[in-house]
Amino acid sequence: MGFTAPAALTLPAGATSTIEVAARNTTAAPQTVTWELPAQDGITFEPSRGTLTLDASGAASQTVTVRASSLAIPGDHVIRVHMVADSGAAMPLVVIKLTVPAA
Repeated sequence: MGFTAPAALTLPAGATSTIEVAARNTTAAPQTVTWELPAQDGITFEPSRGTLTLDASGAASQTVTVRASSLAIPGDHVIRVHMVADSGAAMPLVVIKLTVPAA
């Protein structure tokens, strides 16, 4: 099961912040999860993809820097975190609500 912390973020244009991209293993076997955060509307992520190695019934996370460029579109953005298990199966969709306030 994938998730982010926080699940919602307000980020003014030109600013940066961090989030945690994470997954929890709900099985008794180790698992590897790959994730990707595509840039959109002037919002970028570094790193924009990664791999989480989960022990049996364990969890793992990775810190990601979020940047809203000076040209980021004001308003609410639904950012989709694409996650795939090592079996190749897509995991349930994880979203981040990111708000860029109007200047």
